[in-house]
Amino acid sequence: MANPTLDMKASRYFYFRELVKSDTAVKLGINNTPKTKAVWDSLQNVATNILDPARDKFGPFSPTNCYRCPELEYAINQGNPDNLKSAFYNWCQKNWKTAAINRDTLTYGSDAWLAYMERKSHPKGEAVDFEIGRPEVTTLKLAEWARDNLPVYDQIILECYNKADPNSGWVHGSMRLDPTKNRKELLTISSTWVTKPGFIV
Repeated sequence: MANPTLDMKASRYFYFRELVKSDTAVKLGINNTPKTKAVWDSLQNVATNILDPARDKFGPFSPTNCYRCPELEYAINQGNPDNLKSAFYNWCQKNWKTAAINRDTLTYGSDAWLAYMERKSHPKGEAVDFEIGRPEVTTLKLAEWARDNLPVYDQIILECYNKADPNSGWVHGSMRLDPTKNRKELLTISSTWVTKPGFIV
């Protein structure tokens, strides 16, 4: 795609502007416009192969969250190096090579942050968080529909779902441009960042 703009359509139903919108970015003055062709292409891929089929099935909706530039990803997942309840901090506890997780470890641009970013799909434009926003389309129903009807995907994750509230949480869907690298993983992530295989309710 040559010289895309936010006002161009990424797919049949969705504009690029919808895929980069973020109240947090606006609040913090972060420019969340993609800077590389790979990200633009990945956003188009996700819109065409995840969001458009969902729109065909369930009707109009707006994605909750799609592209997050590195600065926005940090603001959402860490915010500041003193935040010890973030997804980044929890990842460091489990995966980082240094036993002591300190303030320097959690700083934007640190080796730990770069390693954490490498595994993230949103900053690559490869993922979208979405929900339909109607009571009859529960979050679990949406996740199961994606599992059963999307022929290709990297991950479908049921996130922050509470069966006591059928419309709680959201579905995270991701897809890589190289179809041979899509893992077809099904996961559940709780509100406390516990990850389990499959859809656990």
